[in-house]
Amino acid sequence: MNDTFKKLTISIPPRLFQLGLTEAQVHGFTNRWLVISLFQQGKITATEAGSLLSTDRDGFLNLLDKLDILYRDQPDDETLSPRLSPVLAELSQIQQRLDALTEELAQTQYQLFQVKQQLQRADKVRTDFIATVSHELRTPLNSILGFAKLLLKQQIGPLNEIQQTDLSLIYDGATHLLDLVNDILDLSKIEAGKIRLDMDWVTVEEVIVGVIASTYILIEGKPIKLSEKIEAGLPKLFVDRERIRRVIINLLSNAAKFTDFGDISLHIHRLRHDNQDFVCFSVQDTGIGIRKEDMDKVFEPFRQIDTSMTGRAEGTGLGMPISYRLVKLHGGHLWVESKVGQGSIFSFTIPVEPPDFVKNNEVHIDYRLS
Repeated sequence: MNDTFKKLTISIPPRLFQLGLTEAQVHGFTNRWLVISLFQQGKITATEAGSLLSTDRDGFLNLLDKLDILYRDQPDDETLSPRLSPVLAELSQIQQRLDALTEELAQTQYQLFQVKQQLQRADKVRTDFIATVSHELRTPLNSILGFAKLLLKQQIGPLNEIQQTDLSLIYDGATHLLDLVNDILDLSKIEAGKIRLDMDWVTVEEVIVGVIASTYILIEGKPIKLSEKIEAGLPKLFVDRERIRRVIINLLSNAAKFTDFGDISLHIHRLRHDNQDFVCFSVQDTGIGIRKEDMDKVFEPFRQIDTSMTGRAEGTGLGMPISYRLVKLHGGHLWVESKVGQGSIFSFTIPVEPPDFVKNNEVHIDYRLS
């Protein structure tokens, strides 16, 4: 030990003496820091350091604690336990907790991954089942419609009035059921990413041709004014004409269903949002409106908004969800604004410059509601 000290030379700054410290005090401070330095360099143990400072191992380590000096002591004597400075001990505890949380997080992520795989498999089975059943139902339904139509035209033989009425009910019911099956099949195809769009550049006028005329049938007998307003000079759009036309008809049909009097209007105009140009289609009505708490249900499959106050429970709840997804497939967005008792405005946008996934008809992307 004495040999170690003999090899060290320390210069004592004169300033220490100017502070009023005695030579003995300066020597004591110097000796203390020298021992601490040797311990930090690993040249002596804590027990040896304590001996040099006329104390023991714990006394020396307690001194380091008071001076907030970090240390990690591993004594040679197996009867003594390893010791860390308070800061390192706290950091060690924090690290242990972090390690435990990291392991718990990894287990949770793995469990979530397994659940996600199970849900994906279940969703695929559901989608495949719906698509298969829907496809198999269309063949017999088309046969029923075909024979019913032949009978109604009396090409097979004459019908009396009761037979004519009954066959009309059969034909109307089969038509409604076929529409439902087609909607379910379309929805399942969209969610499975198996639907293909017949994309082309078309004018707005080509898209909306006949939609207003078809809506007149739905408001027959109601005191409703039907109108359309189209901004001049709208650009061509890269869309599946028939599917976007179907979206517009869905919006107009929905407005006609829940409007008893007033106005229903179709407004088409150019819109710029986030430095991107869109053509916006809006259908506004003066119908019963939608409550705020029901807004999220509008675009969910098989969900009917509570209209018990009107006694209306028509439809399957698929028109809006399908419309929402068809618009998404075109790179647009569909939303609703409404006030109870004042009416609703359903709007959707189609980008003037279609995104790459629309140009490439990559409709396998998940367009389901989040």
